[in-house]
Amino acid sequence: MTLAAALLLVREGRIDDAELAGQALTGPARVRLELAIAQARGDGPRALERAALLWHGCDVDPTVLAVLVHHAHPELGDAAAQLLMRTASDVAYDIAAAWRTLAERPGDLDAWRDVLSSLIARGRELDAVDGVARALGERQADFDLWALLTTILLGYRRRPGLHAAIELGRRAFPQAPEACATSAMILLGLGELEQAAAELDEIGHRASDHPLVVAARSAMADAVGTARE
Repeated sequence: MTLAAALLLVREGRIDDAELAGQALTGPARVRLELAIAQARGDGPRALERAALLWHGCDVDPTVLAVLVHHAHPELGDAAAQLLMRTASDVAYDIAAAWRTLAERPGDLDAWRDVLSSLIARGRELDAVDGVARALGERQADFDLWALLTTILLGYRRRPGLHAAIELGRRAFPQAPEACATSAMILLGLGELEQAAAELDEIGHRASDHPLVVAARSAMADAVGTARE
């Protein structure tokens, strides 16, 4: 059973059936279902624990943020509240002017920022990635737009979108040191050390003094040191 189907069971009040269905789920999908079940049962501490796991796993949506704020998570509550307010603002923002600007100047990063933020806030991060992919494919944008996309996705803590953006970076900028370094830092933030190391291996000894490469190698060293402790 899919996550969507299991969540429907929760909304219908069929909690026991949802729990049974959840046994087939893994990873963030299972945690998200457990969050919904905890909320339905009024189990605040359990819901808060599950929401915090999703935050740290960079798999956040407005429901996760609302739980962190409502139950006043001692460490994440304020950050979640700020992101919830940003989400509401980006969803409500009229991006018609930004679209008009892009029609005239396809590479305008300020206009792209408004469009991408709106899409990602609405849960349409894959549409945002697709839009950037088309712009890159048509040579209407460059690395700066891809970097902007990853920055906004990181701010919103959208794991699926980040993975899609990394794949786009591999296609659009194959073996480019700055793209590999950026992807490595994203993967480190997601806790995926092996994949981050593979990105750095793509760089090899090239561009060893590039600021992004230096930062990525430093972050990797820190992550490896922490993992060994």
